[in-house]
Amino acid sequence: MIAEDNILHFTLFCIYAIAGKYNKTSAYVFGMFEKFGVSSYIANFYNVLHTQGKSYIIYDIEDYIRARGGEIL
Repeated sequence: MIAEDNILHFTLFCIYAIAGKYNKTSAYVFGMFEKFGVSSYIANFYNVLHTQGKSYIIYDIEDYIRARGGEIL
């Protein structure tokens, strides 16, 4: 349960970090996460991602979305 809570909190951190960078709502970013499977990506690679800095995390998620044909506009 604790691990799941940590992943959830980290996913929320990622959503708000990207929303802040692009001046988007958290709902918009959450929709992008759902559309491109970002939440699953974060859960699968949590052990590595949560040890990185905010800029790297944002870049990595942006890259993940772009690799799947998406763009945060």
